[in-house]
Amino acid sequence: MNLAENEVLVYHDPDDSRVDDIKAFLEPFHMDIIQLDWYANKFDVYGWNQILIMLGHDDLIDILNREHPDFILLVQDKDLAPDQLAHTVIRHPGMIKGPLVCKGKTALICEDPAAVLDLF
Repeated sequence: MNLAENEVLVYHDPDDSRVDDIKAFLEPFHMDIIQLDWYANKFDVYGWNQILIMLGHDDLIDILNREHPDFILLVQDKDLAPDQLAHTVIRHPGMIKGPLVCKGKTALICEDPAAVLDLF
């Protein structure tokens, strides 16, 4: 993922109110905020692999909300290969723990909007 130094990507559920708080925390840094609705703009398997590298995680399951109904129905107690899990997340991104924020070569899951400050 190629972002300019002054760009931050926020990949999120459009109904998630935490995005407004994330944007407020970013305001003093004068960043160009690129917002992507994760239902309308889907990463492919390669994109998710890149995101995992940026997050410092080896497994996509690490960033999923295990209490989300889609997780329980589609992932829990299943032995999914990494590509199968990625395709499930592509189709059902609502099970991601929270807004995903990317800056440079680093990404964070911002369950707590203030976590975005860790990018600076």
